[in-house]
Amino acid sequence: MSLWRSRAILDTLPRGSKLSIADLLFSLVDHSPERLFIMVLTLVIGDLHIPSRAPSLPAKFKKLLVPGKIQQTICTGNITDRETYDFLRSVSPDIHIVKGDFDDVYPILYYELI
Repeated sequence: MSLWRSRAILDTLPRGSKLSIADLLFSLVDHSPERLFIMVLTLVIGDLHIPSRAPSLPAKFKKLLVPGKIQQTICTGNITDRETYDFLRSVSPDIHIVKGDFDDVYPILYYELI
């Protein structure tokens, strides 16, 4: 389909006009309104070590983590307690966590390809 579309675009140009590769690639992208302006807010967090090194997340930071505002959470490990894990899951249902050195509370992967 993309080859047909690029051929159709080239056929509409006046003879002898120049079209850059960037213009051609841009023309192949789906520019429907629902795909053009999608913004995803992703929280990347890790090495929390709660409660061994800190009692909890700082209150001012925790106030920013409103459920429904963040679409995806990526955690680099060392959450260490189930309550923090459940809180992060409540903030964003799309959560990716890798196992840290001190994570043994719940079953998570050693690595994940996103």
